[in-house]
Amino acid sequence: MTEWSDEARERLTELYGEGRSASVIADLLGREGLISVSRNAIIGKAHRLSLPPRRERKPAVMVRKTREEKQQRQNFLRRQKRAEQHTFKPKTHMDHDTRLKLRCEAIEPKHLTIYDLTDDTCRFPYGDDPPFTYCGHRTANGSYCLVHAARCFGSNG
Repeated sequence: MTEWSDEARERLTELYGEGRSASVIADLLGREGLISVSRNAIIGKAHRLSLPPRRERKPAVMVRKTREEKQQRQNFLRRQKRAEQHTFKPKTHMDHDTRLKLRCEAIEPKHLTIYDLTDDTCRFPYGDDPPFTYCGHRTANGSYCLVHAARCFGSNG
């Protein structure tokens, strides 16, 4: 345990009163040859000497979420729960005729570009060569609309 001299305590009080940081005070006291201690030792000694706190602590403020934020969180949790309930088994191979059949049946694509896609638009691709377009209808649980999800992953899961 390091012994604090009266001179070191006085210098600590003086530097602390000037608003110096604990690390600067520790460095200065060491350079002046008064005492060699850490920043934490300075903080502890200042506390034991009952030096006034540097700044008043502000009480923790509870951030109130808006109704919209709460609703968004609930919707996210619902979508996540639904996604966990639906497990799709992808087909291992799809021949050319099946691909053409998928692209032509049951739904008229909106032919969106990749730049037009949003989080809730179907990403089922159309076209064999670039530039590709995408279905664009509203998604179900994932990247595809109901029709394309059923076609790609099978309706019976």
